[in-house]
Formats: sequence, C-alpha cells, structure tokens
Amino acid sequence: MGVSGLSLTGAFPPPAGGLGQFSLTVRVRDAYGAQQTDTANWYVFSHINFAVSSATCNGTYLTACSVRIPYVGGTPGGSPKVTVTNISCDPRYCAPPGNSIANLSLSASGGTVTFTEPAHCGFLAGSPACGGGWLGTVTIQLTDQSPCGPGNCTSGKLTVAVFIQAG
Repeated sequence: MGVSGLSLTGAFPPPAGGLGQFSLTVRVRDAYGAQQTDTANWYVFSHINFAVSSATCNGTYLTACSVRIPYVGGTPGGSPKVTVTNISCDPRYCAPPGNSIANLSLSASGGTVTFTEPAHCGFLAGSPACGGGWLGTVTIQLTDQSPCGPGNCTSGKLTVAVFIQAG
C-alpha cells in the first residue's frame, strides 16, 4: 500500500471470512519526521432477511393472535424497523367497524419479529362490542438501522396469514 495525496493506493486484501469486526491502522510520516497514526474500524455483516418464507397467526375474537418470526443477518444486536407493506382481507370477515387489523403490533430485536393482533372483543362506551373475526394476510418487511450498501438495508417481504375466529 502507498499514499498519493490524501488517498491510500495499492491493494488492501479483503478480511478472511468476510464477516465480523475489522480495523485498519495507517501511520503517515512526512519528510520532517512528523507522524500521525489513525485507525478506522468497521463491521461487515450479512444482509438482513427472514429465516422463514411465511407465517400464520391464529386467534379468536376473545384472544390475541401472536406469532414470533425469526430473521437473520443485519446489524448484530440491532433492532430493525418492521413495516407493513400490504394488508389484504376477505371482505366477508373484515367489514364491521372495530373488527380491523388496525391495532396490529410489530416489533423486532434479537433475531425475532413479534407480530401481535390483539383480541377483537372489548368495551366501547360501556357496551360490549365484539368483532366477528378477521381473515386475511399482512405482508411485512424489515429495514436494518445501520448504513449499508445499495439494496442491502431491506429484507425480502414476508406474508403472514391471519385467522381470527368469530365468536
């Protein structure tokens, strides 16, 4: 390796194995003997993606539907953002007000996405109001929180089949 102006020249061999934490220390000395050392640290980790191709969440109008979906890669120890990219429901099972997927809860950390649709039975203005069920799909995607190369920050899409049984 060499220096040309403010740039390093020559070949820098890629780290063996390709994944992990790496550092490079550069020491520059000028013609008068003054020198400066600087170290750059970086991490190389695999692309974030779901570890399964689909998931199913089953529940009833009285109980929550919840499923844990594994993912791999991404920032080690990170908490990626989970985004809903599409919701599709069978019109026979998603029409009544209050019986929607609007209360869906999504979180991701430690290699697991937690997908929860709460119970569809509650109390509105003091009167019992229970949903009649929900049948459909929710498509989700992960986005890594670290800066990454083009196209490497977002996972593929995963479809979760949701079955909330009517009472």
